[in-house]
Amino acid sequence: MEDRSHEIISYYKDQTYQTQAQRTYDMLLEMIALDALPEKNVYTELELTQMLGIGRTPLRDALKLLEFDSIVRTIPRLGVQVCEVRIEDYYLQTEVRTALEIVVIQRACQLAPMDLRDRLAQLNKDFTSTAAHGDRLALYRIDRNIHSIIDQCSKNPYAVHALAPLRFFEQRIHYLLSRVYPEIGDVLNREHIDYVNGIINGECQSACAHFQNMVDNTTQLIKRQVDAHIGLPFAH
Repeated sequence: MEDRSHEIISYYKDQTYQTQAQRTYDMLLEMIALDALPEKNVYTELELTQMLGIGRTPLRDALKLLEFDSIVRTIPRLGVQVCEVRIEDYYLQTEVRTALEIVVIQRACQLAPMDLRDRLAQLNKDFTSTAAHGDRLALYRIDRNIHSIIDQCSKNPYAVHALAPLRFFEQRIHYLLSRVYPEIGDVLNREHIDYVNGIINGECQSACAHFQNMVDNTTQLIKRQVDAHIGLPFAH
């Protein structure tokens, strides 16, 4: 597995943030999503501060947010551990996420102003180009920017707030699946591009259909894992 921890840390060090805690949160989130912080390891506060090059206070604040979102858990007197990806959790999360995403998609299709549709179109071109090169790290960041604009267009902060950790778990599942089924990237990326195009063009039915295809394709591969008695996580 390619370790891109240093690249991730350097990238976020150069970004502008209002607080160090939010910078640390995003940094850790990306490292967890791309398995640069494997879930079986236990990390002490000292290890993380040295690894990330940040102070204890922003680290603690970021870890509290990650724990609230059920992304990490505290092990008393030992440190923190990335929460295990479990099959039963995936199905429960997908049930909620699908309903919320449909709400956001429908509202974005109806309410997106032209300038944000243009920004989405440019990001979707960037996504298409990056997908052709298979750079998971770059795709992760473009995807987050795409969702940020879609969320802004939807004008429903309650749905957006609830979706944030659910989207993260989905991204994490996709990354783990791609290491077992490399072809999933091409399938999901095509549906993702078409789903965003649906929002750009105000075609709600098409956008919802392509989003549902992404969910269905992922679920089918999860089922394949279950039928093979492999389960999750896929590569540990």
